[in-house]
Amino acid sequence: MVTVGLLAGIPELTLRFGPGSRERGARRTVTGTVTLAEGAAVAGGLAGQLVRLPVDGDWAHDRHRAERQLARPAAEGAAALVVPASSGPPEALVEATARLGIPLLTMSEDVPWHRVQRAVDDERLRQATGRSARLTELLELARTGTHDADTAVRRLTAWLGDAVGGTVTLTGRCGTAPGAADPHLIAEVAEGRLHAAAVQEDHTHLRLVAVGRQRPHPVLAVARDRPFDEQSTALVNHAADVLALLIRARDAEELRRRSEEAVSSLRLAVLQLLMGGDVALAQRTAAPLHPGLLDAESADVHILEAPEGRRDCLARECEAAVDGRALLVRCPAYEQHLIVVVPLPEDAAARDERTDGVGPALRRIVAARDGVFLGGSGRHPLARTAEAYGEASRALAVARLRPDRMAAHTAQTRLTEILDLAATARWAAEALRPLDSLPYPSKGPLLATVGLGLEFTAVNAARILGVSRNTVRARMDRVGGLLDLDLSDVRARAVLHLALHAHGHGPALPGGVVSLAGLLDTEGVRGWAAELLGRLDADDRGLRRTLRVWIAENTGVERAAGRLGLHPQTVREHVRSAEQLLRRQLFTGGGDLYEVVLALAAVDGSELPALTGCATAMPL
Repeated sequence: MVTVGLLAGIPELTLRFGPGSRERGARRTVTGTVTLAEGAAVAGGLAGQLVRLPVDGDWAHDRHRAERQLARPAAEGAAALVVPASSGPPEALVEATARLGIPLLTMSEDVPWHRVQRAVDDERLRQATGRSARLTELLELARTGTHDADTAVRRLTAWLGDAVGGTVTLTGRCGTAPGAADPHLIAEVAEGRLHAAAVQEDHTHLRLVAVGRQRPHPVLAVARDRPFDEQSTALVNHAADVLALLIRARDAEELRRRSEEAVSSLRLAVLQLLMGGDVALAQRTAAPLHPGLLDAESADVHILEAPEGRRDCLARECEAAVDGRALLVRCPAYEQHLIVVVPLPEDAAARDERTDGVGPALRRIVAARDGVFLGGSGRHPLARTAEAYGEASRALAVARLRPDRMAAHTAQTRLTEILDLAATARWAAEALRPLDSLPYPSKGPLLATVGLGLEFTAVNAARILGVSRNTVRARMDRVGGLLDLDLSDVRARAVLHLALHAHGHGPALPGGVVSLAGLLDTEGVRGWAAELLGRLDADDRGLRRTLRVWIAENTGVERAAGRLGLHPQTVREHVRSAEQLLRRQLFTGGGDLYEVVLALAAVDGSELPALTGCATAMPL
């Protein structure tokens, strides 16, 4: 609001402080003007009024009468007394105003009184407009600050400093104390013993305001080189209220973020347990997420691939669509992937829209979002979630090539469906016998690690399992040593992959033990291999020969190119073309490549490494 000090400094009104009045009450708020005749009544009182008082009577020259005349304006809080300046105010009047503590202003007689009123009204309007604009800015900062509270707090403190012409600091949880402030006083405000405090030190005026309701309070400290008037004080208080809201929003956001991180970590732990085959522990761990979430014998797996930087947004949309019906995990190995494990009850009657609706919901999301891809697996027991994940990963590679950006696992005939299951299980049990002497607690994690290590790189297998890549490599080396296999050789990896798959799909029934060559040397297996590799004949560039040499050179493109007399890029193109014709991923390794290795061995009779290790097992 307009003050006496401000009005006295307006030259066109020729208002000046009278003698003895310059320091006394100069910051009084002025709300209007009034002319007070001796003994006259004024509606509404005199609070905040500039009182124009004729001094042509004898009372102005008698201090006692002057005090009686001015007692009412002083008692009612008049802003100031204005008298003509023609001959200067009488000495008795000066003494009376000084004793009563009311400012005395003199005004030239040639200035119409209505100009004073107009000046007061104009100044009040200007200040009201400015205050309204600042409050609008403050509210806008509060509104836009709900998305990023930390940034909004910094912007608001900077804005407040500009608005009041000073330096603003937020202490406590949000900043540090200003150097000019007494730490003990700040502590008093922070602990809530004082809501606000005003300090003057040298030429610095400091105002401290407690922010929010939670103790200890952050403290808003505003320092400037002039006293705080009513407007600036109100603005500081309003800013403190808005800061309290922003800090609450920030704290709530931090709590939400931590909660989301905890839930995300728990989901990842459940997935890693499923990948390791520890279903019972995974079910118990998943109980706090959604009771009964994994109460099923089997599941399928979906993998969504988001555009760069969009995974979190896609995850929130998928979470809303899944609505507790599936386990949704941010993939630890591929930063753009989301993994969705959908439990599938065995009882068809129990498979209502709570589970059957997940797949369609994910497909609707993919259809509506450019750059998003979806791959899905077939149905697998929960203990074989890792296998379902591998299928979904291969389907995702196909989805990247399809216009609808979606693909499900194709039910192609697999080698394990052609083999004699009983004979294969006996072969696998005998081949993996050196692993039986491993301590039981370490055997499960060891086989789970090896299974993923055969499908993915050591780095990605480690991320999926939640262990270090050195642990993955150490476990792979341990198993390779026990079985006398060089697992850097793709053919050895193919043999071990088949053995682990057969070992995990059923018990070995009594009967004669056969060799791997014997398992592959059957009419059914040879027919399957011939059909699979026969697809390569659709291309006349000799893709089968390229694949044979490439595998013989342990998938080394440069070495294969040297043997074939081709450019390395040509070898890569041949393998890519073979991937399309075989509908299998080869360059990425894993189960698809291993089947091609075994198919070539079945057709050509090429030798494969034998699982004949007999080293003594030792604990990891």
